[in-house]
Amino acid sequence: MKHWSLVTGYWLLVTVLFSEPSADDIVRRADRVRMPEGGVALQVKVTVIQNGKVEYVRGFEVFGKGNDKTLIKFVSPKSEVGKALLMVGRDLWIYLPEVSRPVRIPLQERLVGDVANGDLARANFTGDYKAQLVGSERVNDKDCYVLELTAVDDAVTYGKVRYWVSKSDFHPVQADFYTAAGRHLKRGYFEDYQQVLGALRPMRLVFEDKVKKERKSILEYSHLRRMELPDRMFNKNYLGKQ
Repeated sequence: MKHWSLVTGYWLLVTVLFSEPSADDIVRRADRVRMPEGGVALQVKVTVIQNGKVEYVRGFEVFGKGNDKTLIKFVSPKSEVGKALLMVGRDLWIYLPEVSRPVRIPLQERLVGDVANGDLARANFTGDYKAQLVGSERVNDKDCYVLELTAVDDAVTYGKVRYWVSKSDFHPVQADFYTAAGRHLKRGYFEDYQQVLGALRPMRLVFEDKVKKERKSILEYSHLRRMELPDRMFNKNYLGKQ
């Protein structure tokens, strides 16, 4: 009986050690690869390419606190300076210097090129989507989990996301983005992994437009740093005063 208990215990331990993580855990761990927890600041350059030529470039400074507070300042070109986006929860406002008060806008609305407001304001999938592990595939010489993410409500950026995450290190590899009706909008590639804030993180995200196939948008992240961010930064009544 004692021998049987030891054998049973051994196989239970093996099962725990080698069992697949849950879909929610995979998404959570991939989120932490993309962006660390706590207050952070970074710069984002967005380059839109049409028919192989640069159409325009936009620069932003992003301040994030947790998963539900983000302030985005427009920093280039000069004609855009002074504008800002503020996300609190799933509420998003845009501040325009020529307008007296912030205006509510959707996360799904296009910001620039193939980049939606939510692509910049919300770097994480956790909480916005119900995750289901649907299989595995080999992509770019990486064995990947394949997940189907379904929006928890119609306020989030995409209706559905198909997500490939590396099994070995939970690095995001690529993602397909869809409307709730199933229209394929774009594919994103997570690239240029660099050692930043104690972990390898993707510092470039490339979107290929699946509707206008001659266009793609490139997000390049830099100067990612931890920062103590006061709550007043995320008050819409404070926009334009900082």
